[in-house]
Order: sequence, then structure tokens, then C-alpha cells
Amino acid sequence: VATKSACQVAVHSTKIIAFFLLGFTIGPYLLLIVLMAVAALAGSFLSKHVLGKLSEELFLKLFQIAIIVLALRLIYGGLNKVFHFW
Repeated sequence: VATKSACQVAVHSTKIIAFFLLGFTIGPYLLLIVLMAVAALAGSFLSKHVLGKLSEELFLKLFQIAIIVLALRLIYGGLNKVFHFW
């Protein structure tokens, strides 16, 4: 986990420097960035709390259901683009 986190910090730091050098202005997006950071921290804290209370079997079942729902959503979205359901 620590190695992955360190790699993400390195990659994101590199992207921030590249965007700055390319002239990207952060001002209009500052509130969004702060809100996203707060949401990420809250999600991390909540997931640690919830995962400590779930059995591995229940976690795997919930994970499988989530993956199936997301897959069905992607399939529907792709079919909708082709056949214009909505």
C-alpha cells in the first residue's frame, strides 16, 4: 500500500508540474479540487471503518454485485449509443 501511494504521489506531482509548465490555470478549478480531496479522504476513512466490520465473504459478494451493475451500465450505454434507446 505504501509503495503504491508513493508511486501515485510521484505521478501526480509530475502531472501537476507538467500542467503548470503548459500554462494550465488552476484558479477556476480550485474549489472542485479541494472538494475532491476532501471526498477522497472521507472515502478512505469510511472504507477503513466499513471494511473492518465486513466479512470477506460479504465483501466479495458486494464487490461482485457492484461490478455486475457497472458492467450492465456500460453495456446499456454502448447499446444506447448504437440504437438510441433514450
